[in-house]
Amino acid sequence: MNNITVDNETTYSTIIIQNITNYSLTYENNNLIIKKLLTTLDNYISYNNLFKKNLKNSQIIYVKIDNELIPNITKYRKLIKYIYLYLDKQIIINNTLLNISQEEINDKGYVYESDIGLSIQGVDSKKALKEIINQITKNNQSIEIKIKLISDEELVYKS
Repeated sequence: MNNITVDNETTYSTIIIQNITNYSLTYENNNLIIKKLLTTLDNYISYNNLFKKNLKNSQIIYVKIDNELIPNITKYRKLIKYIYLYLDKQIIINNTLLNISQEEINDKGYVYESDIGLSIQGVDSKKALKEIINQITKNNQSIEIKIKLISDEELVYKS
């Protein structure tokens, strides 16, 4: 959001702000300060803007699938495994963005997950998050995920 400052050098006979109920007005040090109120949509980051961010070393603060809070998940790989546990194996294989195999592989970055019967090759945070959103979307579910970046910036994505 951009800021506009009207100082003594700038002269306006009238300043019009449309939809004023979307703004808060305060007075500080003889200044009128007008701030846009955040709407629900303003709180969420778009898919495209999410993946423009540096997600390296980010962590999950919370995740909701179909508005149900999934507890104790702060890592992308753990969330992938959680999602895979509840999906049909063939749906996962048909829709995955990752390198996976039904064979037991434990080298070249693969880890065999015996409880789901798949070997999953490790990926960076960005690709892992893309896979999470992809699998949720392909399964006609919704996700809300709050992520904390290494810079301490917090992002919330909702599908």
